[in-house]
Amino acid sequence: MTELPSSGSRSVTDPEYGPGAALDSACATLSAEITGLSALKTALMIPDMLGHSFTEAVALIARTKGRVVVSGIGKSGHIGKKIQATFASTGTPSFFVHPAEAPMAILA
Repeated sequence: MTELPSSGSRSVTDPEYGPGAALDSACATLSAEITGLSALKTALMIPDMLGHSFTEAVALIARTKGRVVVSGIGKSGHIGKKIQATFASTGTPSFFVHPAEAPMAILA
């Protein structure tokens, strides 16, 4: 296995790492994602961990009359925008509100 670069400005595309570095990096990333998804699956299957909260959230969204408001700042905001787009594309009326740009009264 090719030694992968640590954080910094160096990249797996640097010739120093050889032709297998990008493939090794991709496989390492996939392994990390598989581990994370497996942990998420376990947490969802155990009601006291995440399962109960998840099913409550799904039920709440399904019962919503009107629009679902999604909000967040920074990385959470970027993820929130993607969640809102998914809601919209699957038929759940929704919109994104940046918390610093809207008065809190509209959310009450």
